[in-house]
Amino acid sequence: MTIPTVSVYTEPVRFLAAPMGLAECDFNLFHVENGLYALRAANDSVRLFIVHGSLLPSYAPVIGDEEAATLGLTSGEDAEVYVVVNPAGTEPVVNLVAPIVVNRVTREALQVIIDDDALSVRAPLGALLAA
Repeated sequence: MTIPTVSVYTEPVRFLAAPMGLAECDFNLFHVENGLYALRAANDSVRLFIVHGSLLPSYAPVIGDEEAATLGLTSGEDAEVYVVVNPAGTEPVVNLVAPIVVNRVTREALQVIIDDDALSVRAPLGALLAA
């Protein structure tokens, strides 16, 4: 899949702590299509594919009070939730354990860890979309 160089929807997102395994905190969010987004580091060194949580109706992560306060969230409606997509292999998988939570107003973000044994770090995306 080719990421367009010009996107209809592009917004800066600033992580308050770098996402796991990365050093960058400043990203641009590009809408690709139908709930699929790309997060590209402001310095173009890293690109992640992410899916908006609204595409996964059975997914409703609960974040801790500390993370909510750090992001300045007063209610769930203040947040957008995304999950990281790993397109490797025969079927894309998503990490439901470590969603990216973005404050809708400030565009500040955190990747949080959800302590729930029912969630998978390699959940098949197709099965979640069909649910």
